[in-house]
Amino acid sequence: MPQLMYRPRILLVGFPLEYEAQANQFLSLDVVLAQERSFLEALVNRILVSLPTLILFAGPVSNMAQKLLWQKGIAFAYHVKRSVLAQVSRLTGADLVATPDALAQDPKLGTCTQMAIASFQHQFLPGIRKSYMYFHGCPRHYGCTLVLRGTSQEELVQLKMIMQLMVFVAFSLKRETCLRRDLFALTPTADTSTEAPPAFESATQLT
Repeated sequence: MPQLMYRPRILLVGFPLEYEAQANQFLSLDVVLAQERSFLEALVNRILVSLPTLILFAGPVSNMAQKLLWQKGIAFAYHVKRSVLAQVSRLTGADLVATPDALAQDPKLGTCTQMAIASFQHQFLPGIRKSYMYFHGCPRHYGCTLVLRGTSQEELVQLKMIMQLMVFVAFSLKRETCLRRDLFALTPTADTSTEAPPAFESATQLT
């Protein structure tokens, strides 16, 4: 996969790209491979109808399907968490294709200014290297990603919990402020008088 892509056309696929042979059938290996190749070629061609340049799969992708995508020059990643796909869908505007039949409904592709891949290695986790995909240029009001690093794993876990709580508090405060504004409510100030308001008596005039 390229480390940098400008204006990618992003397709999100929620089903695995692999061939499942029918059980309880005795077939030669050549026949099974021919069926697998025919099935995957047809499915890959259906996926590429919308002309994506980057595909994110929630499930596995077989070796034969990977070769077909490489031959077409398509960048892809598989075993992506569905929660991550949901975030990418919200930030880029792409539809999540849940089943192969949904490909016929002309799913919407997402895009961003730039997609970059960066790898990091933590000093407290030797031999472990993690790669991350960055989607730049997405609308800011849809969300963002916070990267916490620079200390031990135990402290990062605690910082993550604190950050999640603070984000929840800030979001709740924003919604409460919008509700108060809709109800034309005034926020009390520190110098507000604590005296009870005078009672008003209504008089009824009899005619």
